[in-house]
Amino acid sequence: MTNLFYNELQQSHSYLNEYIKDLKDYFYDLQEMRSDPQVQAVWEYSRLKRADNSDDVIQEQLGKVHFKYFMRYPHLINSTMILLVYSFLEGYLEDLVSICSIHFTEKKDNRLQGKKINIERLKWQIEELSKCNFGAYKKEWKMINLYREVRNCILHYNSNITRMNKKTFRLHLEQNTEFEITES
Repeated sequence: MTNLFYNELQQSHSYLNEYIKDLKDYFYDLQEMRSDPQVQAVWEYSRLKRADNSDDVIQEQLGKVHFKYFMRYPHLINSTMILLVYSFLEGYLEDLVSICSIHFTEKKDNRLQGKKINIERLKWQIEELSKCNFGAYKKEWKMINLYREVRNCILHYNSNITRMNKKTFRLHLEQNTEFEITES
């Protein structure tokens, strides 16, 4: 039974690593595509020329494209990535609870899985079932909680930190080099 548990855990871990690699590849491809102004300008110029637009119209439209590619798209891409990765983490932790439930109690305990996903509860369930402690990962868990707050801000407040009205959250973001706060 122990080998079966570790095999399932290893398979789940492999899946997690593959998913993260795919997300990184996708993100870097989007970043590369977006970050090359010449590529974007050529694509947009070609599209506008094919539509028989005048040079004045093309110049006006390229100004809008600049805004779209360099101001709006990064926000959309980054927000989407945070939501995807965090959602995957929640699902992965739920899977771990199920695996631990089956292998440490020898039956699936459906009471462990609540209706509302809460990663702190999932972490506690994994610790209780497996008798493992996340204590060595305090720094990582603190970062996961920050991402949870970022996710909540994106999802519930349309990325508006002011509307979220959490001063400590804003302070944590300002101190973190992974996030940029903008007026828009």
